[in-house]
Amino acid sequence: MASTSNISELLLESSASENEGEVCDVETHLPLDPESKEEDNCEEMIENSDSEESVEEASDCEREIIISVPSIEGKNGHRWGCHMPTRRGRPVADNIVTHLPHSFTKLTNEFGINALFGLLYAAGTLKGSKVNVDELWSDFFGIDIFRAIMSLKHFQFLCCCLRFDEKSTRIDRRLTNKLAPIRGTWETFISSCKQYYSPHEYLTIDEQLVGFWGRCPFKVYMPNKPAKYGMKIVMMNDSKTYYMLSAEPCVGTVQKQNNESVPEYYVRKLSERVHGTKRNLTYDNWFSSIPTAERMLKEYKLTTLGTLRKNKKEIPPIFVTNKAMGTALFAFDKEKTLLSFAPRNNKIVLLLSTMHRDDSVDKDSGKPEMIMTYNMTKGGTDTFDKLRNTYTVARGTNRWPLRFRFAIMDHAAINAMILFVMANPEWKNNPRNTRREFLKTLAEQLCRQHLEGRLRVPGMQEHVKARICQVLGKDASSTDTTHMTPALEGTKRKRCHLCPYAKDKKTRFTCSKCTKPYCLEHRGQLCANCVE
Repeated sequence: MASTSNISELLLESSASENEGEVCDVETHLPLDPESKEEDNCEEMIENSDSEESVEEASDCEREIIISVPSIEGKNGHRWGCHMPTRRGRPVADNIVTHLPHSFTKLTNEFGINALFGLLYAAGTLKGSKVNVDELWSDFFGIDIFRAIMSLKHFQFLCCCLRFDEKSTRIDRRLTNKLAPIRGTWETFISSCKQYYSPHEYLTIDEQLVGFWGRCPFKVYMPNKPAKYGMKIVMMNDSKTYYMLSAEPCVGTVQKQNNESVPEYYVRKLSERVHGTKRNLTYDNWFSSIPTAERMLKEYKLTTLGTLRKNKKEIPPIFVTNKAMGTALFAFDKEKTLLSFAPRNNKIVLLLSTMHRDDSVDKDSGKPEMIMTYNMTKGGTDTFDKLRNTYTVARGTNRWPLRFRFAIMDHAAINAMILFVMANPEWKNNPRNTRREFLKTLAEQLCRQHLEGRLRVPGMQEHVKARICQVLGKDASSTDTTHMTPALEGTKRKRCHLCPYAKDKKTRFTCSKCTKPYCLEHRGQLCANCVE
């Protein structure tokens, strides 16, 4: 019969050899030599024995065979135990997570979303679009109002969760519209821009680039723009007030009519709001062409003024040759006027107009009236873009719908101020009333209702309450809880009898009349006369 020491030696030898059999688990028998006489003797004892005594001897033999060593090692030195570990506590199968732990997330209402937008506008007034949010909320470099409105984690959580469409139908809508994740928000915004403003006589059509370097299905490269890469938006602005009347993102294929070109499509699409009103459109050489000018005048009663590229077939060769500085050549064809002007030596500028009918020249500057009118009306979109970049709310993100939403907020703030100044012209008479002051007021109004709701939250820190009261112009003493008579030392904390049992809210304060415990949330204030 094999002894325990012999089996241990056999196991150690087999584990050290690379060509021996596998080491079994703790529940299996130890590997034995198939030619072992001890195993044969045990099997013969079990099969041939008729007496109980023989069976007991065989079982003793079997028990001795399955005895294992305390531990074994793998090829890399990893140590395995050969004995089943003692059960301690719950088994692993019982430790399945069935719910998420408590976090900073909570239900957000309309006031909370407005407060988020207000914070973005407030950061824009400080030109902090590229400042790390950790710095804006820090104790040393941060601003108190940011911490008063919401915590940093809640701000990041809301920015991360912002979506602007129905996720269940997004895939189907993307097949026909690349702007599907934010198309609904964009169309609602453009509809409001058209509804609440009547433009002046001169309008500008030009391109705007919303800077973005992440993944986007319609990202473009424009080397003449500061951002270089981003989302291209073609828009029409009032040349006098810079109000954005209409805009259309360039997302790829467009639905053209009557074999019109892509630039002609954008001119027709953007000017739908003013068709038949006899206003003038000013644009650059990407939009300008003789067929476009003729169609806008005949079909939509709109005059046009724009520069022309030299490769147009309708231009006479003499109009593109170099001339001396100040030289101007005019050509006329019914309603159209073509101008070739040399602002300096070896520089030619071509203009096409359906508004001018003569070769008049400005007496003060000596330049043709077409040049003066073009310089006066061409900057509507460029000025609007400059205003957008000055106090932008855009923050770093890899999600193009969110970056597009930031652009909408910038556009909306500019249009809102233009409408406000037109409705309150006396506001602009004060030199202190600048666009920055308007944005600060806008941010405050968006955050006010959220601040009033947060002021009623029980357990709010006293310095945060004091800051909120300062912003809202309220007396901090009306919400102060430090004057409450403290509970006696050593008093046992009890559960508030008015709070739900699930809150398990403990307090040391008790009612002087019914002696029941109550928390600060259910505390009231009465004067001495009312108490009596």
